[in-house]
Amino acid sequence: MPDPPAPGVLAAGDITRVLAIADPTAEITSWIVTPDAYPVLTPSTEALDRVAAARLDGPDVRVFVKTIHSMRHWPLIGMLSAEDREAAIERFPWRTEADVYASSLTRDLPDGLRVPRIFAIDDLGDDRIRIWMEDLPETAATWNSARYADAARRLGRLAGRTHRDGLPADVPRLFDGLRMLWSMRITNTLIPVLRDDATWQHPLMVAVEASDPALRGDLLALADQAPSILDALDRLPRGLAHGDACPQNLLPDPDLHGGFVAIDWGFANLAPLGSDLVQLLAGRADSGELGAADLPPLQETVLAAYLDGLRDERVDASPVQVRLAMVGGLVVGKAFSALPLERLGGPIDDQSLTFFLARARYARYLLDLRATLDVEA
Repeated sequence: MPDPPAPGVLAAGDITRVLAIADPTAEITSWIVTPDAYPVLTPSTEALDRVAAARLDGPDVRVFVKTIHSMRHWPLIGMLSAEDREAAIERFPWRTEADVYASSLTRDLPDGLRVPRIFAIDDLGDDRIRIWMEDLPETAATWNSARYADAARRLGRLAGRTHRDGLPADVPRLFDGLRMLWSMRITNTLIPVLRDDATWQHPLMVAVEASDPALRGDLLALADQAPSILDALDRLPRGLAHGDACPQNLLPDPDLHGGFVAIDWGFANLAPLGSDLVQLLAGRADSGELGAADLPPLQETVLAAYLDGLRDERVDASPVQVRLAMVGGLVVGKAFSALPLERLGGPIDDQSLTFFLARARYARYLLDLRATLDVEA
C-alpha cells in the first residue's frame, strides 16, 4: 500500500473525486494544482490551493482548496509562552469554518448573500480538515458607497433573522468574537509592543510620534479603557455575524448581478448587532486602499443600511446600540493594530515612511472615535 500524501499535498484520487462532484459531466484530460498567491494570515489556515482541470470540451473545471488545522500545527506557536500556547490550542475554534459549511447555519441567508458552493469537506486526521469549494472568478468590484450600503444591508439581515429566530439546533462551535481577539492577540502581542520604549525609538515610529505626539499616550490610555468598552458591548442584543466581513471576503456573485459570495467563515460568531460593520469599514483601510478621511462618511452609509437590513427582518433595533457595537468594535478591535508594527523589521525608506504616517492617521481616527462612545447605551 502506498504511503499517504503529506498533509499539504493534494492526492490525485481526491482531486479526481472532487472534480467529478464539481462537474459530473466533464471529461477531464489533465489538471494543475497552483498554490494561491494570497498570503496566509490566519493561524488556523495551513494552505490555499487552486485546481484547474482541462476538459475535453468546454471551459476548465476549477476548484479552490483550503486546508485548516489546529493551532498546535501553527508554525509560529513556539513564539507563545507554554501557558499561552496551551490556552491558544484549547480555546481557538480552528474548525469553525468547516463546521459552519457543514451545518444549516448558512442555508437560509438573505437574498443576494451566499456562501461558495462546497464540493467536499475531508477530515484528514491529526486535527486537519480540507475544504473543497467553488473557485470564484477574480472579478474586480468597485467598492463605492452603493456597494458598501448593499453589503451592510445584507449583513444586517443576516444578524437580524438569527436575532429574531435564534440559531439552528446544529449550530457548531463559533468563534468567541472580540473578547477572544482581545485576550489572545491584543493584550498578549500588540499592547506589550506599544508599551515598549524600544518600539518608539525605531526611526519610522519616531516619525510617527513627531506627526502625532499624543498618539502613544492615547493608545496606552485606550488599553486601560478597553475592558469597560468590552463590558458595554457584552450587554448589547446579538445575532449571527460573519466575523470577518471585509470587502476582500465579500466577492461578487458571478450568478447574480449585485450579489455577494461571503467566504472565510472561520470567525463566525454570535455578536452584538452591528459588529459586522467593523470589518466592512476597516478591511480596505487595513490594506491601505482607504485613508482615514474616507471613513467618516462611509460610517454613516453602512450604519443606515445595516439598520434597514434589521428592519427588513422585523427587528426594531436601537440605532444608538448598533452604533455602539460598530464604534466600540472599531476602537478596541482596530486601534492597536492600526500601526503596522509587523513591518518594523522591513526597509526604512520613503515608501515605508509614507505608509506608517498614513496608518498613524488611521490610528488617530480610531482613537478620536472613543470620545463618541456612550458605554451606557
